[in-house]
Amino acid sequence: MIINEKEFINRMAEKGGVTKCSSKKYLYLVIETFLDLLKEGHVIRFYRLFKAELTMVVGKTSTDFANGGRIYVEPHKKIKMTWSKKLRNRINDEDEEEE
Repeated sequence: MIINEKEFINRMAEKGGVTKCSSKKYLYLVIETFLDLLKEGHVIRFYRLFKAELTMVVGKTSTDFANGGRIYVEPHKKIKMTWSKKLRNRINDEDEEEE
């Protein structure tokens, strides 16, 4: 099942006991702050949840599956996310192990 932005905001408001308007405002604030910090070169680390950083992908030649030829993919930035073991266990409903 795919959850769209509106459904996500509704769930967030319901879970937090706040209005949908404030949920939307704070969701966008979190996303904008997250992106600004990455662009400034910071590594974002939420202990026991995740680590996020901006990395550079080198340019390379790749296969263009649409026409069978070769294309050059320009160097570009990408967000690298590393998820914690605790979070992975929580998603998989496994007992949390002491670290």
